[in-house]
Amino acid sequence: MVSRGLRRLAAALTVLAAVVVPSEATRAAAPAGRKVVLVGLDAADWQAIDPLVARGELPTFARLKSAGRTGLLLSTPPLLSPIVWTTIATGRTPDDHGVLDFMADLPGGGQRPVGSRERRVPALWNLFSSAGDTVAVVGWWATAPAEDVRGTIVSDRVAPQLTRAAAGLSPGSVSPAHQASRVAPDLVSISQVGLEE
Repeated sequence: MVSRGLRRLAAALTVLAAVVVPSEATRAAAPAGRKVVLVGLDAADWQAIDPLVARGELPTFARLKSAGRTGLLLSTPPLLSPIVWTTIATGRTPDDHGVLDFMADLPGGGQRPVGSRERRVPALWNLFSSAGDTVAVVGWWATAPAEDVRGTIVSDRVAPQLTRAAAGLSPGSVSPAHQASRVAPDLVSISQVGLEE
């Protein structure tokens, strides 16, 4: 039996897909140059964000909320970031999309962080790229190695740079690879981030 939470998640993702994934009919009706921005913050909560917006401390959020749409995402356990974010990106359940944990088993033994290789179905950026649209994906869970798309992917493997002594990009963390030169100057090491930040 399908749980109530799973039914809600499926309904929410269906609505999201209907709004975000362009069909031929909506593409023809949409004004030229119209863009879709999907912003996701892991573990963010409107109960924490809204008071900051009201106090004027998050002006970009205020602009995004006034010019766009917001909503709540209802999720089902296990609430592991790679699973949740891949479900959002694909509209499919973990059993379908294949991302099941933070780590993936290696054929010869051992593990590595889960990534785009484990995803068995297309993500939104693959669908948009296939439809001829340009995409930009930054820091989305389980996106390394960064896939070839019509646009740019800066994978989740860029964020771990904060925990390394020397900042530097891992191979495959950005696609196309030449875009890494635009990302690298903005990387910081953990030693550059103070407590006040």
